[in-house]
Amino acid sequence: MPGCRIICVFPVFLWLIFVSVIGCKKPAKKDDLELLNKVATNETVTTLEAIHDQYGVAAADYYLDTAFQAKESSSLLNFYRYYYHKAYVLNHFVHDYNAALTYISILIDKLETQKIYDALTAEAYFVKGDTYILLKNFPQAYRYYSVGINLCLMMDNKVARSRQFDRFGLILYRQKYYKEARKYFFEAYAEISKEDTSFIPQLKKQELLDNIALCYTNEGYLDSAILFYDSALAEIKKFGNREDLALKPQRGAEGVVLGNKAKVYLMQGDVDKAIALYKKSIELTLSSIKLREDAGYSLVHLADIYLSQKNIHEADLIIDTLEAIVKDSQNTEMDQEFRKYLLRLKRESAMQKKDWENAAKSADEHLKILTEEGSGNEKRNSDINDVLASFEKEQQMLNLVKENKFNKNINILIGVLFVLSLIIVFVIFYSWRSSRQRTSELELLNKRIEDQKLQLEKNNATLLELNQEKDKILSIAAHDLRNPVSAVKSITHLIEGEEAVKNSQEVKTLLALMAKASDSAMELINEILILAKLKSAVDNKMERISTNEFLKVTTDLLKNRANEKEIELVLLPSMPDVDIAVDEERFRRAVSNLLVNAIKFSYKGAKIWIGASVLADRVHIYVKDQGIGIPEKIRGQVFDTFSAAKRAGTSNEPAYGLGLSIVKQIVGEHSGSVWFDSEEGKGTTFYIAIPACM
Repeated sequence: MPGCRIICVFPVFLWLIFVSVIGCKKPAKKDDLELLNKVATNETVTTLEAIHDQYGVAAADYYLDTAFQAKESSSLLNFYRYYYHKAYVLNHFVHDYNAALTYISILIDKLETQKIYDALTAEAYFVKGDTYILLKNFPQAYRYYSVGINLCLMMDNKVARSRQFDRFGLILYRQKYYKEARKYFFEAYAEISKEDTSFIPQLKKQELLDNIALCYTNEGYLDSAILFYDSALAEIKKFGNREDLALKPQRGAEGVVLGNKAKVYLMQGDVDKAIALYKKSIELTLSSIKLREDAGYSLVHLADIYLSQKNIHEADLIIDTLEAIVKDSQNTEMDQEFRKYLLRLKRESAMQKKDWENAAKSADEHLKILTEEGSGNEKRNSDINDVLASFEKEQQMLNLVKENKFNKNINILIGVLFVLSLIIVFVIFYSWRSSRQRTSELELLNKRIEDQKLQLEKNNATLLELNQEKDKILSIAAHDLRNPVSAVKSITHLIEGEEAVKNSQEVKTLLALMAKASDSAMELINEILILAKLKSAVDNKMERISTNEFLKVTTDLLKNRANEKEIELVLLPSMPDVDIAVDEERFRRAVSNLLVNAIKFSYKGAKIWIGASVLADRVHIYVKDQGIGIPEKIRGQVFDTFSAAKRAGTSNEPAYGLGLSIVKQIVGEHSGSVWFDSEEGKGTTFYIAIPACM
């Protein structure tokens, strides 16, 4: 009922209201998120890295300048792309972090002035925090990460939240707080794994898995580390095997993971596996300037292994390669780090070769570098404690804000539910009143329909009784007429035999007319009786009989009638002969009617063919004549009872319009079908198809 449907819809409506009120956050604009993916994770970075690795910093910088000058310079988005990637080049290729801060600060000022593209503004703050990480200024990095995070929380952006957790993890990892870092890397992976599975997000997934494994390695959980290194390698394999520029990071990423995994095998004492993985790692990372640091660590570890094995020749080759990297490096910080390793390795190599002069020289330089670094790490504990305390405080503030928002939303929801409750009560009351009225109307309509149904049943019974009475009267009338007509016909034949009649031409003519009229009357009466019998509920007496035998008997019975018009009946037996299951008397009446019609509408001296053929599981019986054919305009009426399509025969034989109607009814009783082909003036072929007894 209509009222019930309205009530059923309301719970759904209430649920939608609840979700919209409780989840009341500032949604990220769709265009913001699309732009974030296009700008912060597009293939421009990949292309820059490829050009830088092959042609150097100047070529990468030139590519960046020309790429964005070709577009509309007045576009804010284009301005963003240029400054964003300029900072990327300065951070990762030139290693001029102060210059990178200048570019990213200009970009942030521009975005803050325009107050659009919240997602891009958050990303710019993250890049500024990344730059402070490279400067090892962790409190400042945390400061700018926090600003970006707050913007992301306003947008409820999962990708941005993943970056938030990843960056906190990096801060903690660089300061050797591995357990705490691992927690944030896990959070970052959980967020990004729900998002896009395209190339750039998958590249980030493997990086996070590798970072988790590194934490486990440094904590001493080596089995867990191996598990996560393998997960990172499995993620890398999803990138595909194409060798184009877009997938070049795949090879470098694999090299980084293999180098980290080698360290675990070394810690487990499996030196051979460690050497194999270090060599593969160096092969994959050495060609990329961005990954020279990873290649350098693998070289250091491999040199240590060779020195421990007293394999001076292989160790010196590795030391030479490492020295070449340090000389080519444009990264002052990396250069300083690896100079320490290089001096230590040279000292140990010289000592094994008993070159005491060079060993002492390397030891002095190594000590000098260590002294200069001195107290640079003194503030590490205080820095990280401040960061964690600040982070906890900010999380508490955010939770309070969320709780206040939730309480406010709950109050709004209660008010909305109260109003909706009043509406529902009104709707229920209105629906109840309406349903009572409609129920009364439906009951009245049902009573009328029931009365009409009873009246129709009564009328149908009356019509059936009248139809049966009509058939009965028709049958009685036909029986009563047949006896006197038969008597008239017999008397006519007796009179024709009298001698006096033979000499009177006029009497002979009258008697011939009487005989013909009697024959016609008898034929009509017989057809009426047959039709009445067909319409009565008489069961067929089905029996199995040969098709050819059936057709021969039927043809022989009508040969005398055909001979009267000098017509030849030609029987064409079925090949092969198959049996049919029929009520022989009734089915012969159907085929006989077709033959009688063919004789009636054929001229003297003509031929009529009767035959059969087997097609699939049916027997096709046909009667073909050379008669007058059936005109187009009456072809649709020939099977009607008392059809208006009746016509006199070629010798003026009368027609009653019952013969073909009887044929159709009998054939239908035998699960068959009847049809014809005809051409006016050239003849007609009738077909009967009934099931064969195979």
